[in-house]
Amino acid sequence: MAGEATQENPIIGMSRREAIKRGLAAGIAMSVAGPAFSQAVESTTEQAALVVTKGPIVDLIQTFIDNTKTPGVAVALFDGNASARAKIFPVGTINLETEAPVEPGVIFEIGSVTKTFTATLLGFRPDLFNESLLNHLPVNIANTNLGLIKIKYLATHTSGFPDSLTGVGTSGAVYLFGNASQKPELPPNNSAIYDLWENWYPTNPANTPCNSCQPGSCWLYSDVAFVTLGFVVGGVNYDSLLNTQITGPLGMKDTAIVPPENTTVAQGYNYDKKTGALNKAPGVATDLKSSAVDMITWLQAQLYPSKIKDSGLRQSIDRTHQVYFRRTDNCPTEPLLFDMGLAWQIYDGTISKLPREQVYTKNGASGLGGQSCWVGFLPARKLGIAVLTNLDGGTLAPGELGIQILQYQLGLIG
Repeated sequence: MAGEATQENPIIGMSRREAIKRGLAAGIAMSVAGPAFSQAVESTTEQAALVVTKGPIVDLIQTFIDNTKTPGVAVALFDGNASARAKIFPVGTINLETEAPVEPGVIFEIGSVTKTFTATLLGFRPDLFNESLLNHLPVNIANTNLGLIKIKYLATHTSGFPDSLTGVGTSGAVYLFGNASQKPELPPNNSAIYDLWENWYPTNPANTPCNSCQPGSCWLYSDVAFVTLGFVVGGVNYDSLLNTQITGPLGMKDTAIVPPENTTVAQGYNYDKKTGALNKAPGVATDLKSSAVDMITWLQAQLYPSKIKDSGLRQSIDRTHQVYFRRTDNCPTEPLLFDMGLAWQIYDGTISKLPREQVYTKNGASGLGGQSCWVGFLPARKLGIAVLTNLDGGTLAPGELGIQILQYQLGLIG
């Protein structure tokens, strides 16, 4: 099945864009300002994050770097049952030419982890969940087949939309997000995503393996679906809405489509599987960018939504954690090993090799920007991790490291 996760590497996630697996840490160097989550909650014991430069987890990160040729890794770790203080593990370099070191505030591209933010914007609008897509597109589309797609299907990868497109504007993300030189705009009528909206039908061969299923009954990972969702919930105002409703209230100053001025951005690299060489990434992806400092805040928001002052944001995050599509309801084409929240893939301990409790994950990658990441958290254990790297397409991906660190924190490996 095309999509983010395969049965061989379920929780880690793997697709033609995202091949993500598992790695570990402890040791203390200094404190860094943040996390900002403490400013957004009613009461908290959060303190400045510890920057860790020595210890077993750093050793695991270094082993991951050595084995994969990843230039640099920044790990954000929060274990609420072990300490009120978050930890950041910066290892390696953000640029092979300058050899500048990874630091806590370095900006990385987070790729498809952007989907968790788009899903949270949807969480503010539960009235839309069961609405027809046909009635909520930002342009006038007459394709009645879109009436079969409920908006929540977009957020659970069950819309029947294909993973990606070819043609003008490809998946349409450049229109939704814009970039440093282009403002967001509605997709023009010659764009690939506009053409999909106009001509999509559920039995289209491009929807394989879901072209024999009705929307809402088959999981098929789809970038296009989430770009469409972004237009539904934010449209050309996506960036400002993100800041007003999510990143602003949480104090996530590093998280944006265009990195803030005077911040350090990691240079990305792509791994050439034929030669083993690292090639400098050709561009910058249109998805969100963020730092390990902000990822701690994002993890804490997932682990402690009840503490968030803003009731709308608190309820929205809670809604993204609910199950909207169960693996047992998936079409019989291929077994599914996780349930779907809004953007989050939800596993139990049998699949994740972690204790028998729910584990929420999302991975992301950008070939254009040469970066990849993985986010995972265990709500019952108040434990979460984000792994940010400046390599895409490596032999092991960030989820491999992330799972090992979680196992270490839980005492499952020593």
